[in-house]
Amino acid sequence: MKEWDYLNNVLLLNPSEISESNTKSVWWICQNDSNHHYKMSIYKRIQCEKRSKEPCSICKGRRRKREHFLPFK
Repeated sequence: MKEWDYLNNVLLLNPSEISESNTKSVWWICQNDSNHHYKMSIYKRIQCEKRSKEPCSICKGRRRKREHFLPFK
């Protein structure tokens, strides 16, 4: 689990203690950009990997990047 975000998941789960069918949402780090952190269930993440789909919601364009937000004044 090289995409496992150990910092954000420190209190949730340990990757060695999970099963493929676990539906708990945990934090992941994007393979393409290490600044992208996204939350996804373990089951969905494994399904994306098996189907060769992009799991990162930021890379898929489903979440706006911070540079697109205007600062509130």
